[in-house]
Amino acid sequence: MEAKFSKRKQTAHKYKRKNPIVDITESQLQKQLNDLLAAYQIRSLRIPDFCWQWLKRNAPIEILKTLTDIFGGMPDVIPLVPLDNKYSLSMPIELKVKSRKKHGKQKHWQSTISETPDTNIALIKEYLDSVEIIKLLWEKYKDLMR
Repeated sequence: MEAKFSKRKQTAHKYKRKNPIVDITESQLQKQLNDLLAAYQIRSLRIPDFCWQWLKRNAPIEILKTLTDIFGGMPDVIPLVPLDNKYSLSMPIELKVKSRKKHGKQKHWQSTISETPDTNIALIKEYLDSVEIIKLLWEKYKDLMR
């Protein structure tokens, strides 16, 4: 009987989650990402939760429905790095905690999901590396078009 128990214990250990979920709230994760973007001096687009809460309490239903149709499911943060005076690069980031899943309208945005502060840091570093490569390619393209 003990052999079976130890075998079950081994299989349970084999299927442990590789990245354990950190006990953190979405607002803490949001603050950490905002601080990270400020440190790298990256502008971002974000509609704070308190704006939606105020609209739900005070706005007429027609206005709320129109805004929800347009902005519903929008990612939590959209960092923007300018390529030139006309174009910017963005990477929508959806913050999720405790393995929550995207709901209906969020699936249309194709956002990158961040669950931990470490993931936030890795995403922003990868984003900045990609931006540098795209900027170089953009400059070469503009030179060729002249």
